[in-house]
Amino acid sequence: MGEFASKGVAGAGLGTGIAGLALGVLNGGLGNLLGGYGYGYGRGYGYGGCGYGTYGDVGISEALAERDAEIARLSAKTYSDESDLTLYKYFDGKIKELNDKMNEQAVYNATVNGALGTITNQIAQLQSLVGSITKTAVPASAVCNFTPASGCQTQMS
Repeated sequence: MGEFASKGVAGAGLGTGIAGLALGVLNGGLGNLLGGYGYGYGRGYGYGGCGYGTYGDVGISEALAERDAEIARLSAKTYSDESDLTLYKYFDGKIKELNDKMNEQAVYNATVNGALGTITNQIAQLQSLVGSITKTAVPASAVCNFTPASGCQTQMS
C-alpha cells in the first residue's frame, strides 16, 4: 500500500509541474527563453509581467545595477556638494576675518597718519619760532681781517 501512495504523490507532482510549465509558456516564458519576442516593445513579460529585460534575471540585474550606479553617483555628488559648501564656508569665514583685520588696520593707520601730520606741523612751528628768536653770533676774536700783504690778523683784547 505504501507503494501506491508514493506513486500517487509522484504523479501529482509531475502533473503540477507540467501545468506550471504550460502556464509559464502561455505567459510569455518561452518568448523570453527564445530571444524575447514576447509582449510590448520587443521585450518579454516573463516573471510576472514585469518587463525588465529580454533575458529575465539578466535584465533585472542590469536595471538594478544601473539604478545602484545612479544612486551611487547622486550620493557622491551630494557628498561632493556638501564638502564644497563646507570648504566655501571655511574660506568665506577666513576672508571675512582678514577683511575685519584690514579694516581695523586702516582705522589705525588713519589715526597714526593724522597724529603724525599734527606733530609735523607742530615741529615746523617750533622751528620757525626758534629761528625767529636766535641769531648766529661770531666772536670778534674769531674774525680775521684779511689784508693783501700780511694774511690774517686777529684782534686780541
